[in-house]
Amino acid sequence: MSAAQCEPLRHFPYPEPREGQLELIASILRAIDRGGISVIEAPSGLGKTASVLTAISCLSESRGAKFIYAVRTHSQVSRVMEECGRFSKVRIAALRGKGELCINWRVRRIKNNDLMAEACRELRRRSACPYYRPERAEGSRCYDPLGSNSGRCPYYESLATIREGDYDAVVLCYPYLFDPELELPLGLSESELYLIIDEAHNLRRYWISRRLAVIELDDHDFPLTIWLGDLIRSMREAGIPYLELPRDY
Repeated sequence: MSAAQCEPLRHFPYPEPREGQLELIASILRAIDRGGISVIEAPSGLGKTASVLTAISCLSESRGAKFIYAVRTHSQVSRVMEECGRFSKVRIAALRGKGELCINWRVRRIKNNDLMAEACRELRRRSACPYYRPERAEGSRCYDPLGSNSGRCPYYESLATIREGDYDAVVLCYPYLFDPELELPLGLSESELYLIIDEAHNLRRYWISRRLAVIELDDHDFPLTIWLGDLIRSMREAGIPYLELPRDY
């Protein structure tokens, strides 16, 4: 069935679409039919999240399509899950990181993400984490592991739930697309998935930031750190933009 034959208004959760929303939904449907890569620009305040979820709902029903919906920040993941609740059929799961979900105080107190992941691996290797029981939860239509109260590790519980839950889409933050150590628990090949990236213009900035995130310096490099600090301070005072990770990530 052609994506263009979907009936968006039958899936749209609000009484009336805003100006431009139906055009955005139609653009997504045409992009799926056409294949390849499509770049769609839409103004702020249009209602992009509702439009994207309408297209996902339409396509998952009509042709069994599966999606990865990548956003920039954790708060945007929450926004998508909130919007999911307004729909009646579409099944969406949130894939969140260990930093958000870990309930083991021995690991949570570690602030560095890499060290936190290493501590998690070591506890699991020694069977020393009482919460590590990777069993599936009773996933809801809009499944967000932040709401887990099972007493099990919400992170590994969510991986099992998403892998077995037959969701139409998984919403996640950018790192899951680029970190080779992070495995998407979808059980599908890349050819069976459609990828939607919100605020795709941020990808280049994000990727460069990731590559520059870790810089190892020794004592001989101390003057360099002073120079870099002075340079960034001067750029701030002059109003010149410089590379910086988003504050809420």
